[in-house]
Amino acid sequence: MIKLGTRVRVRGREGMLVARTLSSETLYDVRFPDGTVTKYLRAVDLERWTVADTTATANG
Repeated sequence: MIKLGTRVRVRGREGMLVARTLSSETLYDVRFPDGTVTKYLRAVDLERWTVADTTATANG
């Protein structure tokens, strides 16, 4: 289970986990900086990221 508030990337977009649905499979909702929310994502659809990841990419 991924902690709420974790920064993630979904299809190249960076966002934050804001909700979870507990059922036979845990599903997550992600809020993006523009205010949109994508609901009911599986953990395999999420890529965790950190500010360090962004810095490493920017520096090559």
